[in-house]
Amino acid sequence: MAIYKFTHHQEDWIQTNLTKKDFENRWLKIESNGRITLKGAQEHGYAWDGCSPKWKISGKIFGTPDGRIDPKTKKPKTYYASMFHDAIYQYKNAQTMKISRKEADLIFLIMLKKAKFRFWRIYYLGVRIGGGFYGKWRTTSSQLPVEVSEYSWISD
Repeated sequence: MAIYKFTHHQEDWIQTNLTKKDFENRWLKIESNGRITLKGAQEHGYAWDGCSPKWKISGKIFGTPDGRIDPKTKKPKTYYASMFHDAIYQYKNAQTMKISRKEADLIFLIMLKKAKFRFWRIYYLGVRIGGGFYGKWRTTSSQLPVEVSEYSWISD
């Protein structure tokens, strides 16, 4: 049974250097210029569990912590990184998805560092090891190095 800890109700994006990887469906849009948009403004919003794994026991959620609240965003420090990472993983086998697992994991890493999440090394190691349990990916080739240069919720 899926556990949803967070629901995002707006459209947010990140600008990457992952070009020519066009993809679009109900929740995720990847443009040829490298912009990745999470389309949470529709219906009841985009829901996910935060950093995995999580379990629900007696109505309470247990599992991987999502970090302290970021004073700038008012969200846990891993919130945006886990949201984009989960959305990309969710559609990893869609016919037209061109982002590889390694690229998705590097986006997660970069976003954790940007949020100044203290345990970024451990969480990145977790997705590199644990992500393999979520099945094979259609796309395996990577465009490295991966960069994330802008975020819709951060104005530097």
